[in-house]
Amino acid sequence: MNDRFCFKAEWYEDLSETYKPFNLLYYPADDTIELNQTNLRKTFLSRSKCRNISMDDLFIGNTINIYCRNFKILEYADEFTKNSFLQQNEVCIFMLKAQNMDKLSDVIKEMEIQRLLMVSGIKMFKIDPLDIDLFESSLPEFSRQEILNLLKYQIIAVKVTGSNSNNILNNEMNLKNKFDYVTRSNDEAEFLSGVIFDAKENILRSTATYQNTSLCIIKPHVIKEKNLGNLLTKLSPNINAIGMFRLNYHCAIELYQVYKTVLPDYEKMVKELTSGVCVAIEINSKVDSFRDFCGPYDPEIAKNLYPKSLRANFGHNRIKNAVHCTDLSDDSIMEVEYFFKLLWEK
Repeated sequence: MNDRFCFKAEWYEDLSETYKPFNLLYYPADDTIELNQTNLRKTFLSRSKCRNISMDDLFIGNTINIYCRNFKILEYADEFTKNSFLQQNEVCIFMLKAQNMDKLSDVIKEMEIQRLLMVSGIKMFKIDPLDIDLFESSLPEFSRQEILNLLKYQIIAVKVTGSNSNNILNNEMNLKNKFDYVTRSNDEAEFLSGVIFDAKENILRSTATYQNTSLCIIKPHVIKEKNLGNLLTKLSPNINAIGMFRLNYHCAIELYQVYKTVLPDYEKMVKELTSGVCVAIEINSKVDSFRDFCGPYDPEIAKNLYPKSLRANFGHNRIKNAVHCTDLSDDSIMEVEYFFKLLWEK
């Protein structure tokens, strides 16, 4: 009987600007991980404990943070792992026009709480008319026309992972009659994921406007607690752009650089932001107004002074305080561009 699961993964090394191939081994008996660099045939990380990673994080397309490096899981490395994970990690993707954003949060709430499904990707995008032919050629034939009909709109694509996800979304939740497109099988979803979420060359354009704007980051703990849908309900009328990201240590310290000498919790803030996926949103709001809507940095203070604020309702302490928001008007465009230009195009 196998005592470990094995995945093919890759890590993008900034210094050499190359993708390094790995075998990622997970030992469920003691929640340890081992990394072997396949092209060099050597051990990169001996079997070690990684407290922020569990079996729920091990699915195709996910990116996990191992000692400040982001490793993307590409495929199963053996039949035992494939057979063990395939059913519980079935992928489904649905798409809707951005003008129907108000419907998205209710669907995510039902998926998270009642259906035990996990949102593993979100991307709101548009396509430059000059790129339509290139995008069309990358689509599977059986869904090509349906998707092409959406391209004159801004689109939100949501990737969902969980057991029997295609049947649940299509039939039990009836999304096939509510939204513009829903995949019908894991194979179809994996193919489409490669086009929308995992493409090395991203021809999908962000919908960010960079005007009268503020950045909101929904922190990893909110998503782990299955509160993404609940929090999005509060934001949906004012969303210009949205995307799910996995930040590495380097990105997190760049984003939080201005707080390094100001907040004593700086290192813990970086650790929280790199502990899982986050959702970045361009909010159509002035910085001061949205900062007030988020509430004070400390949720305990927020609960007393601003009980309806985001941090009062979804935060726990100064580290797990639900959201990051732009603090200064001068930083708003820079913060939004960091996600929806720099990271978007990586």
